[in-house]
Amino acid sequence: GQAKTLMFVHINPHATAYKETISTLKFAERVSCVELGAARSNKESSQVRELKEE
Repeated sequence: GQAKTLMFVHINPHATAYKETISTLKFAERVSCVELGAARSNKESSQVRELKEE
């Protein structure tokens, strides 16, 4: 599809939050490289439906 995904990260400017801020920024950098494809239909087999009903 043509959908867009947006993620906000919040960081703390205080020196005591240094490690958490670095971790958050590294996570944001990794997430920025993710490419999402088009969603696929989730079709369950009759066996899966039967197991869920148990």
